Amino acid sequence: MSDLPMTVDELNGLAEKGAIAVVGAFATGLFATARAGIARLFARGGEDASAVIQLLDSDEDAVSGEEAERQEEARRMLAPAWQLRLTQLLRRDPDAQSELDDLLTELQAALAGEQATSVLNVAVRDHGTAYAALHGNVIHHESGTYREGPRE
Repeated sequence: MSDLPMTVDELNGLAEKGAIAVVGAFATGLFATARAGIARLFARGGEDASAVIQLLDSDEDAVSGEEAERQEEARRMLAPAWQLRLTQLLRRDPDAQSELDDLLTELQAALAGEQATSVLNVAVRDHGTAYAALHGNVIHHESGTYREGPRE
């Protein structure tokens, strides 16, 4: 982040991104990282870190207590409250902006690592031909002419 003061829209946007990241980490393997980072962020702003941790744990319990298909709805319902908390923190402590931005970068990198698994299934039948590439290109130059019937 630059050293220039953020506009209100930029501050609200950063708080919104932070809130989405925090609630997105609930009931995932990223929760411990998000929990530690948010608690550290609020503690630097003079708040009681244990109270913030208790609130994070309570919200995470609410999300993880839902059935899998309802967890995203629970996250959406919690996001505005975390956006408000982060906006208030950033207004009180503008220097926390770069720390929140660093935490978001850390969470995004961890999420990318969690989602790095790729699967490619290809099935070909009856003289078919399949061309597939994972994270790349397929270039095929047709040669010869097409013939019907069995191959010799």
